[in-house]
Amino acid sequence: MGIFLPSFFISFFLHRVVSSARKNQRLRVFLDGLSAASVSIIAVVGWHLLVETVSDWRGTLILASCLGLTLVFKKISSFYIILLGSVAGFLLLKL
Repeated sequence: MGIFLPSFFISFFLHRVVSSARKNQRLRVFLDGLSAASVSIIAVVGWHLLVETVSDWRGTLILASCLGLTLVFKKISSFYIILLGSVAGFLLLKL
């Protein structure tokens, strides 16, 4: 609750401000740049997480199987992917 509530309130109250700001040309360019920067930061963090977690055959196997499942079954819930990765990691650590 404490994690999601602040972002919910920020999104709820700033929606009107950002919607009206999108009409201003200069602010629209700034917000577009901010969106691109956010995507790049997420990509860099994802890359660093990938390099750190996939360091042996176990991590590679878990990543490949979860990625394969998400590509084959398009509507599979992320909950099941996380659950599968957790169970597979627990079982593979015993090997």
